[in-house]
Amino acid sequence: ALATVSLGTVSLTPAAHARGNHFLLELEGGVSVPAGVDAEGHSGGHFNGTFGLGGKVPGLSPAWYLVGRLGTGGFGFDGPAHYGSAEVDKEQSEWAIGGRVYLPFHPRVRLMLQVAGGETFDSAVVSRDGHRSLLLETDIATLFTDAGVQLRITENFSIGAIGGVSWFLEEEKAELATLAAGVDDGGPYGRARLGVAGDYSQL
Repeated sequence: ALATVSLGTVSLTPAAHARGNHFLLELEGGVSVPAGVDAEGHSGGHFNGTFGLGGKVPGLSPAWYLVGRLGTGGFGFDGPAHYGSAEVDKEQSEWAIGGRVYLPFHPRVRLMLQVAGGETFDSAVVSRDGHRSLLLETDIATLFTDAGVQLRITENFSIGAIGGVSWFLEEEKAELATLAAGVDDGGPYGRARLGVAGDYSQL
């Protein structure tokens, strides 16, 4: 399997209240590295933006949002020596639409859960010494899952930790670059993310 782990994520989420509804705008940046693959990985960066509309249902404490997400990032890894020590450099962009919920379990602490479906646009360059580079581009249906815990510092500002896993639903497309580099792990292909977040909101 091949995944990416992102560290150092920072997000800012402003929200406005109008007739019981809210909007959020979240900006997120961090570092991505491949994980779960039998190859030496190289880190890269990523940047995501999320916009949402929603609010609380009368009589219930959770806040629900319909969210849209755009992201971009990159990373790399090396194939085994007996297949020419290929170098793989990946650039990915993604979009997704889904739902987010905030679940308060303490006056100053809340849990964030998010599930979204969308697509990852994957561009991979596979290169070996003495050979022409191979460019592989494909669109992969993806399921994005995220969870985080936030500590409310003030009424409107929170900080916390967030993690996520992106599941590539079309394995035959997702593993094109790994197979071209001689890496055949035969497992699912995805991406994991771990970081910290800052949130400004009016709930």
